[in-house]
Amino acid sequence: DAGARDSAIIGLMATCGLRRSEIVKLQMEDVDIETGEVAIISGKGNKSRNVWLRGGALLAMEDWLHCRRPELKTTAVFIPINKGGNQEDRQMTSQSVYKIVQKRSKEANVDGFSPHDFRRTMISTMLEHNTDLLTVQKIVGHASPATTQRYDLRSEQQKKGAAERLHYPHRPRRQQTLI
Repeated sequence: DAGARDSAIIGLMATCGLRRSEIVKLQMEDVDIETGEVAIISGKGNKSRNVWLRGGALLAMEDWLHCRRPELKTTAVFIPINKGGNQEDRQMTSQSVYKIVQKRSKEANVDGFSPHDFRRTMISTMLEHNTDLLTVQKIVGHASPATTQRYDLRSEQQKKGAAERLHYPHRPRRQQTLI
């Protein structure tokens, strides 16, 4: 159960750029598993937006919702699972999301990885795959495109490659030979 839950949480961070606070606020009615649409109440300013789960992230969410006990009173999507493997009838905390990422990154031999690293990586990957800045801004819920731009981790090599794809029509002058 914890593996399915953790995979769904990581899927939301990695593909939708969700903040820890947004993950723990998610309610069952916010997730439409048929369409993959997830309604988010922002961790900053209580603004709402929609994100879309696709591929493995959607499958991970389906797996978790299949494992989640339906008789729970809490409507929180993500709940604590105690050491005995029992699901607790309450909402998780954002600190528990942090601990999950620490635990799973250690298991994957990735040192120093935080939940926010998923957000930075997701933004950079979308920009690298030519998603325009304003669309990425809307997905992650930033008030300003300048904030989104600060998350861009693309390397100088990628920037150099982008510059090489530009075309400037110029013919060099032929050198005249002096006799």
